[in-house]
Order: sequence, then structure tokens, then C-alpha cells
Amino acid sequence: MLNVGGVDMTAEIDSWDDSTSVVKGKLIIDSNLNADTTVCTFNLTGITTTTGYRKLVVTYVSGTLPSDGEAMVIQFYRTGDSGVSGYSGVSGYSGTSGRSGYSGYSGVSGYSGTSGRSGYSGYSGYSGVSGVAGPSNKINATDDTSTTPLYPVMVDAAGVDSTAKVTTTKFKFNASTGALTAVDFNVNDAALIESATVTTVSTAQTLLTSFSASAYACAKIVIQATRGVERDVSELFVVHNGTTASATEYGSIRTSGNSAMYAAEVDISGGNVRVLVTSNTATSTVYKAIYTMISA
Repeated sequence: MLNVGGVDMTAEIDSWDDSTSVVKGKLIIDSNLNADTTVCTFNLTGITTTTGYRKLVVTYVSGTLPSDGEAMVIQFYRTGDSGVSGYSGVSGYSGTSGRSGYSGYSGVSGYSGTSGRSGYSGYSGYSGVSGVAGPSNKINATDDTSTTPLYPVMVDAAGVDSTAKVTTTKFKFNASTGALTAVDFNVNDAALIESATVTTVSTAQTLLTSFSASAYACAKIVIQATRGVERDVSELFVVHNGTTASATEYGSIRTSGNSAMYAAEVDISGGNVRVLVTSNTATSTVYKAIYTMISA
């Protein structure tokens, strides 16, 4: 702690509470301006040491505090140490005690019955160690209509020790729009609903989607082809006998006149029923399909 002249005053300030008296000294704070008569006096009773500065324990005596930012002069006048206590004076003589009055006769006490012997107390058993608290089967939930996305929490089995699990890619919920998104939907193991997307930039035959020939016997597929602002939508029924796949297309509608943007075909390859599309131009064409498969 330095003064305005750069001199370290730390040791000096630390000595201010060296007096053995209760009041260690007088602390006088006055203005550094000769024309300013502001002055304030405190009694110092202690100092608390902290890193980089000191806390002075004072009691107000008199005067007015300087204004914020005003240059000040601090003066300290140490109190002398406490003097040696004087000898205690001689105690005076105690007065004579008065005579005690006579006590009355006590009545005759009746005979007390004989007390039986007390039995020995058995030792108390040791308390068992408390078991660890089981996991809670409750969670705190907040009504939320804005977070996107939310991920539903599932458990791997019933019971209080089940493990909570979540997927951030297969199943999610948009609290703002109410939309529930999943990769596919299984309808009571009788049918499966899925979707597919593919983009072509050539007239080569391209795989749009496929499904297991052993698991599913037939499918209903809605195909949308988009090329710029033009769209071509049709519905395709697919059935197979395990060896050969057949399809019929109907309900076609398009914005590009009478010319279809693509041709669709089906076949069986590697145990899967394949849906193939062929664009009529090499212009970028985006295919989207949603389809329902019925189990075999």
C-alpha cells in the first residue's frame, strides 16, 4: 500500500493497532485543501488484514465526511498502552449473623414397604445399515410449445430399475408445430409405412426404394417427381410371388401437360422388391415417395 509519493506504508498502517488499550488511537481525516475546513474524527479499535488492502474497525466521533473523489490527509494518533492495575482495597468486616429460629418437630414417618429387586436390562441390538434409496419412477415435466425438436424418452423394460433411453435421429417431436417425426411406422406388425427420397441428373434407371420380399407381400406407393416448378404425381400398386414382381400405375396427374417426367418399373433382386425410376431428361429431378407395405 503506497502513499502519493510511492512510499510503502503497509508496515506503518499495520502498527496502528499495536496499543494494548481498547481504543488504539484517533484517526483524523481532513481535506487536503487549505481553504476546505472539512474534518472527521474516528476511534480506531482494530485492523483486519486482507490481500492488497486493510480494513480499519472504527467508531464515529465527530465531523463531516469529505466528498467522493476529494483529496484527503489522514492523520493517526496512537493511544498509549493500558497501565498496570492498582491493588484491590481491603474488604470490610462482615456483620454478625442473627440467631436462627427454633425448628418445629418433624412428624413420624410411616414404614416404607420392601422394594423388589430390579431385573437386569438386556443389551440393545446394533442398528442395521440403511439401504441405498432406489431410483425415482417420476420425472418433472414442463409444458413446452416452442422447443424444436423434443426427443421422447423410452424405457427398455417395465419396472423401477428400467433404463431411460432416447434417440435423436429416429424419433422426434416439434413442440411448435405439433409434428411427430419417425423413420417409419409399424401398424400392429401387419403393415409398415416408410418414405424415400432420391435425386437424378441423368436418364439412367435409378433405385427409388426397396423392401424385403419375404417380409412384405405387396405395397401401395405414391411417387412425386419435381423438376423446377413442374410436378408429376402417380400411385403405384406392387405385388409379387417371391420370384416375379408386378406393378400397375394409375391416378397420374402432372403440371407439365401430357408428357410424363419418368417411367417406373419393379423387379426382385437379392431378396428385395425394387422400385426403379427412369427420368425422360438429364435435368435434375427430385423423387419423393411414401409407401405402405403389407406383411406377407
